[in-house]
Amino acid sequence: METKVNFLLKRISTEQFAILEENFQPKRDVNLELGLGFRYSIEERMIGVFLKIKFLQKKAAFLVLEVGCHFEIDQDAWNRFLNENKTAIVVERGFACHIAMITVGTARGVLHAKTENTEFNNFLLPTINVDRLIKEDVVLEFEAAEEK
Repeated sequence: METKVNFLLKRISTEQFAILEENFQPKRDVNLELGLGFRYSIEERMIGVFLKIKFLQKKAAFLVLEVGCHFEIDQDAWNRFLNENKTAIVVERGFACHIAMITVGTARGVLHAKTENTEFNNFLLPTINVDRLIKEDVVLEFEAAEEK
């Protein structure tokens, strides 16, 4: 059963951005490669969602963007996320999908802003069904030195 999670979007980061014009040919087919990852900060009670996007032609990237959205989690929810042994954070699938969707939308806006007034502004991030990317609860194991 999913319970309410109070959280704040505290920070947005552009981890990577590159336009590799030498890899771009205007009339070639374009493929999209996505990567989604989660990280945490115990000290800040934060969960980061990172989306990496690559636009490719013939397996060579010509547009690369990685965006992170950093979410501060309410203390009560954070305590619920901790597993019994306090060795990992377990983020319920529904909440993980919710914050991933926020990150996808944010990445779409960052991509637009970074490519505005260039020929690469025509490459839009399509709608993404995060339910297909996140199939189960997200488990973030703590490093040994971090366990609380």
